[in-house]
Amino acid sequence: MKRKFAKVVRRVIESAGFLLYTATSSWPDDAGFNDARRRVRLRKIMGIPDDRCFTLYRAGQAAQKIPGNIIEMGSRAGKSSRFLLAGAGIDSDKMLYAFDSF
Repeated sequence: MKRKFAKVVRRVIESAGFLLYTATSSWPDDAGFNDARRRVRLRKIMGIPDDRCFTLYRAGQAAQKIPGNIIEMGSRAGKSSRFLLAGAGIDSDKMLYAFDSF
């Protein structure tokens, strides 16, 4: 029953145009993601594993299809912000508002 429910949820989410993270993601082969990853490493921003950064990158891509801007709560050093913006694309007119408590 649980597996059947998961399949239905996955179909609904994918039919809406959103991408889901899977353990077999192709993040090592994505040129845009790897460019963003290289830039983050040059700035020595640490803290989030690559597979999670790829999820943020894909969320930025999915946000292109939704009107409005992007907001991030708990931005810390800004690593996740960089991947959200990289996913949204350089030509995006979206603004990213990042909030943190410090």
